[in-house]
Amino acid sequence: MLLRGSAPGDATDAEIEFGSSEYAKEILDALWGFPPALELEKEAALIKFLIEVIQARLVDSVHDCSEGGLAVALSESCFQKSVGASVRLASGDLPIECVLFGEDASRVVLSCDPKQVKRIQQLAVQHGISTEVIGENYGEDAGDICRWQKRGVRPCCGIARGLRGCAGECAAFGPGGDGGGLAMPTNDKFRDECGVVAIHNHPEAEKLAYLGLHALQHRGQESAGIASSDGIMLRLHKAMGLVADIFTPSALAGLHGIHAIGHTRYSTAGDSALLNAQPIMVQSNKGMIALAHNGNLVNAGVLRRRLEAQGSIFQTTSDTEVMVHLLALSREKTLPEALADSLRRVEGAFSLVMVTPTHIFAARDPRGFRPLAMGRIPAAPGQIGDTTVFASETCAFDLIGAEYVREVKAGEMVVVGPDGIFVALLFSGPRAIELHL
Repeated sequence: MLLRGSAPGDATDAEIEFGSSEYAKEILDALWGFPPALELEKEAALIKFLIEVIQARLVDSVHDCSEGGLAVALSESCFQKSVGASVRLASGDLPIECVLFGEDASRVVLSCDPKQVKRIQQLAVQHGISTEVIGENYGEDAGDICRWQKRGVRPCCGIARGLRGCAGECAAFGPGGDGGGLAMPTNDKFRDECGVVAIHNHPEAEKLAYLGLHALQHRGQESAGIASSDGIMLRLHKAMGLVADIFTPSALAGLHGIHAIGHTRYSTAGDSALLNAQPIMVQSNKGMIALAHNGNLVNAGVLRRRLEAQGSIFQTTSDTEVMVHLLALSREKTLPEALADSLRRVEGAFSLVMVTPTHIFAARDPRGFRPLAMGRIPAAPGQIGDTTVFASETCAFDLIGAEYVREVKAGEMVVVGPDGIFVALLFSGPRAIELHL
């Protein structure tokens, strides 16, 4: 049952308020926005309602969500009786972390006997509390949640502002699971993280990028794209569908170049549409660039509204375009410094690749949440210099004949150009950017 003490806030409020949560502080090591607003009259109505149902012995447990979020409250409810819970949530426009760990006010998790649900709903109406069943508790011991056996099913009720709709992610909670009783959200769609690949200095860079994406197809099946450079200008081809269907021989012929980046996507943020397919290619005051990334930016919504207020016009709903605008508006003079400046402004998990007519850039978030490996292909006869490659997984190296060199370190940006390979340490200080050959 989903109960609300006040009207749901919009995605904007939820993302801003998420910045003050324990999850943001302890896991993301960052704070932003402002604490959730508390409406005293509606909070009082909620408390009065809870006192009434507790005194009437209609509930088994009640847990507040304002410290740790919905996930913590659900876990506490499960621990009390050594049961698990299957709860269906809809994240809408929000990252699932905001839904599970946001600490907005006037929310509790309430568990009860199935026979008492109707009575609780009737009392809730009298107090101005909305209700909706969102899940069930499972089993009488910790092992049941692992085996997904339905024994002694009991509704799990929760007041959860910010959860919109009835379809979405399915989260499993229980003392028998990993991670302190919380199994991460899953659904019935085959989904994985996006995949990125980058190639520098190869006469058939676009073909290597295609093969790399083919090896990374398991990381995303919604869309794919390749941006290539012939040393003077960039070319882009992207479409919805699978890699092998998108990049026909004629499509690859139009991408012929010596440098390339590629991306295979599923929608971690933004709609599943061609408009949000990557890479994103633009002509900016820093020159022509194409950029692709794997991950989620938890402050993308805040940054997007700030950029729009300054006059920026967005054509997609993806996090990647936020990075592009930050880069274009940076006051730094050189492209490496501008990219470093923009990356220091974003919060979240990401691995990024970018191509210009002459350079390849690869960067990773300061906590190393998203993978990014660096490899090398020895120069062929007649070729000047080795080929440098980057990919989300080393399985891409196997298909293109590259040897693994190392992981791109957390908080590191690697720049590959005609003068060699440089490493930028992005996050060691408020404006730190140290380049090493």
